[in-house]
Amino acid sequence: MTYSIPFELRLTLVPYLKDQKIQIEYQDQTIIVDKVDTEIVANLNFNDLVDSIKILQVSGLEPDPDCNIKITNVSINGHSIKDFYHLMSFDMKDNPYVKNESINEVAMLDFNGSLNLEIKKNIDRFQWFQFVFSKNRHSVIYRNDILGCTSQHGCWGKGEGCHHDDPWQLFDIDRFADKDHYDTVALGCSFTAGTGILKNQCWPSLLKLNGHEVLNLGIPGGGIDSILLNTINIIKNGTKFDQLIILLPNMTRRLVRVPKHGMIFNFLTTPQSCEENSDNHFNIYFSKDEINGLVEKNVKTLAMSNYVRRNKKLIKRLIHHLESTGVKFKISSWADETYEILDSCVSPEHLLPKFNEEQDKATGIDGKHPSEKIHQKWVNDINSML
Repeated sequence: MTYSIPFELRLTLVPYLKDQKIQIEYQDQTIIVDKVDTEIVANLNFNDLVDSIKILQVSGLEPDPDCNIKITNVSINGHSIKDFYHLMSFDMKDNPYVKNESINEVAMLDFNGSLNLEIKKNIDRFQWFQFVFSKNRHSVIYRNDILGCTSQHGCWGKGEGCHHDDPWQLFDIDRFADKDHYDTVALGCSFTAGTGILKNQCWPSLLKLNGHEVLNLGIPGGGIDSILLNTINIIKNGTKFDQLIILLPNMTRRLVRVPKHGMIFNFLTTPQSCEENSDNHFNIYFSKDEINGLVEKNVKTLAMSNYVRRNKKLIKRLIHHLESTGVKFKISSWADETYEILDSCVSPEHLLPKFNEEQDKATGIDGKHPSEKIHQKWVNDINSML
């Protein structure tokens, strides 16, 4: 998609110049840098058709290997960037004794020339956002931040070996659901995604080991509203499957949809959202203060709302949609309150036993999510019903 988006770039220049005074030009401003740290604030405009954006121009540097200006404390929209040098290049110009050339991955200015922000080389990183966003309001809800995780455990952000191949991926249902046919589509939250446990031991993977071809659409942090939308979407988009198995979460979750830049951005809100909001990645769409404000506001709204009544309506809507489309489905929950509602409105042939009805406290490697043996027991309990 092609779009143009304004964003703020901040960087600090730390001079080691002896008696030199260096001229820096940026955005119609000219400043002199000598012995005092200087902050540059540039209001730039992202465009996915450009190769790079000029940040500033350096002039007046004389040849001296001991004189330079270090670049530190780089942020985009208030999000700190530790490895900022990957995004920078420098075009050397008007320097005695050296030819004009371009240098990649720059963290220091020691020549005259221009400092640039490399867009095309880092286009996936600039376009990335934690959650799915799209011009299509009815797209599948998913998390981009768990794509490509190479850990043997379901991605939870802190696990040893949690490395992401191609970390700036954006979810695409057509690439994600790449099989011609699935026996089962699994829908749910982190319990379904397998967060914090061995990937091959979460319940959708165990079904796969039992001979099912399974599409796992579990979303860590996903609520009943997200699962409803994904259920509608997976039925509507033509993915071929035999049955849906849905494991609903508790009530204290809400999907928040924020329109901006001509697109819809999806935020998954839980009571833990404030704790989980981190500064691991920058984005050009929202400032850090905007993200923090959205999270705080929506966590408060969630706490003050009648979320039980809302989610009860959503569950009934989900069941009605499944029954009206004639899709084969089975449904359950790991939460007492949610399962009680299901028990009151779902016919016995569609209702599976409650997940972890024994309330086993064993957890995975993250210390939060139900252990592998709990998943195995539930699969053993439901196998004959599928």
